[in-house]
Amino acid sequence: MSSMLRSRILMLSVGVHMLTLGGCASSSAPSTFLPRPSNPVAGGGSAPAGATIEPSGAPVMELASGCGDIEDCRLRAGTYVTSGTYPFMRGLKFTVPDGWISPYHALGELALQPPGFDDYGLFLSRDAVAVPGHRKLVVDPTADASELAAWIARHPDLTVSTPEEVLIGDGIQATTLVVSVGPDAESDDPQCPTRACVDFIQSWGQEHALGMADGQFVRLYLADIRSASSPHMLMVNLYAPGEAQLDSLTELARPVLESLVVPDVIEDN
Repeated sequence: MSSMLRSRILMLSVGVHMLTLGGCASSSAPSTFLPRPSNPVAGGGSAPAGATIEPSGAPVMELASGCGDIEDCRLRAGTYVTSGTYPFMRGLKFTVPDGWISPYHALGELALQPPGFDDYGLFLSRDAVAVPGHRKLVVDPTADASELAAWIARHPDLTVSTPEEVLIGDGIQATTLVVSVGPDAESDDPQCPTRACVDFIQSWGQEHALGMADGQFVRLYLADIRSASSPHMLMVNLYAPGEAQLDSLTELARPVLESLVVPDVIEDN
């Protein structure tokens, strides 16, 4: 797997995998099992072992945790469900076009990349909360998706579009906004490789502050999801190295976003 860029730092890692650049600390993930087969190319003519069948007759393939431990998981066009020893949101369903890969899949994050977006792409994480930066904004650790979006929009070091309410996936109500580092931002990272790096989100219960570097753009989708277990927040990030690339990525990721189905029961990590 290629070296991690700061474009990955925003992704919530729930303490099992810290994505780094510019001297940020890192930690190793616990042992996970590679998806089967060990050189995974999912899809194909007949349904693979363990696959279920959709009402339409199309197979649903398992994407087990462990992508990126040794190599990326190459995905054929089709519908997948998260599984394995340390999966992200076990039972999450999504559909990808041909040519996509998963460079990382573990408890804290599921990363999906279309062709041409090395180190960037679509990242899913959960239970995001705001963190105070060096200018100490007031933080509510119980904020829901719309409240977190409003907090991000007020952040003095970020340039943020007006939050909008949209539907993604299987009728999932989400708040979306585009975020980049502001022109007058003060850097939170003394080893930032660009003009400024801003930390503004972290996973609930974790101490690592996560953020983005100047020049990068991210479209966030924040959604409160109520399951039969307990409430959670789903965060989908479309991460790109620039504004034009984000527009292209948004179009490429549209069928994936439209296909998301969260499980009825969400396991607490």
